[in-house]
Amino acid sequence: MHIGDKVKLIHSKEEGIVTRIINDLTVEVEIEDGFKIPISKREIVVVSIKEAKFFSEPTKKDDKAALAEKGIFVAFAGEDNQLVLYLINNTDYDLVFTYYDDKENKVMAVTSGKIESREFKLLKNTTLENFDKWPVLVLQYMQFREGSNEIKPFIEKRLKFKAQGFRESKRQAPLIAKLAYTFQVDHEIGHSDKEQIKDKLNENKPKPPALANVVTKPAKEIDLHIENLTKEHMLMGNADKFKLQLDMFEKTLDQAIASGLNEITFIHGVGNGSLKTAIHKILSKHKQIKFFQDAQKDKFGYGATLVKIY
Repeated sequence: MHIGDKVKLIHSKEEGIVTRIINDLTVEVEIEDGFKIPISKREIVVVSIKEAKFFSEPTKKDDKAALAEKGIFVAFAGEDNQLVLYLINNTDYDLVFTYYDDKENKVMAVTSGKIESREFKLLKNTTLENFDKWPVLVLQYMQFREGSNEIKPFIEKRLKFKAQGFRESKRQAPLIAKLAYTFQVDHEIGHSDKEQIKDKLNENKPKPPALANVVTKPAKEIDLHIENLTKEHMLMGNADKFKLQLDMFEKTLDQAIASGLNEITFIHGVGNGSLKTAIHKILSKHKQIKFFQDAQKDKFGYGATLVKIY
């Protein structure tokens, strides 16, 4: 039993999706009304793809939607700390594939198999922990359809995910009918894609200066712990986290000075001391800072700094 499996309860008519493995005997299941409940593995059975299709009510086919979603996809579904990697074959061909992880040129075979047209397969369980050290995903595949007069080439794709692109890829994935970080493997850049890339480049061009806005006073106490700054912190490396925390400190300090605040406290935590050291270095050279000192030691220990502003 895996995260993402569709299951039905043995003693009732309810169905749901496994969203978390709690322990060897218990899983968390999201039932159809959106509630998540812990339930014993003995009380549920996995609904196979074939069975689900057989018993599901027929829906009106939307040709435009189906065409837009055609292709081969990899999709990471589930919670941030428990993800399931799917290979989705939303084409008219059967798919024969092999999947490897390549970490620093050390290749490990993970799985292989065949996925029929309009089907999907679970490849492995993973998490977003140490995302920046994820191996390269190597997918080799060949498409086949009985009776076709077209010979499809053997394809190899190597996918290395970057944090920003990964975050922006979350959407409703084809076939598995759930939100997932979704990537099309057989995608080729066409005219419309080139136009989008061009638009993106134009977005980055310098814009004319806007009229100055009134500066909003920040709160008198700012928590710089990374989980308070972004929900995507598990996708970030340590260097990116540190940069975001320091950028937030400098931005908030500037706001405090510009808005006439006479003091502000930054909660940076203790950690290895690198963030506190960087903050104190900036404050020691700043001409508009009267002084700074450890704040509320009874509450934060040495993990907060009070800043007095001229």
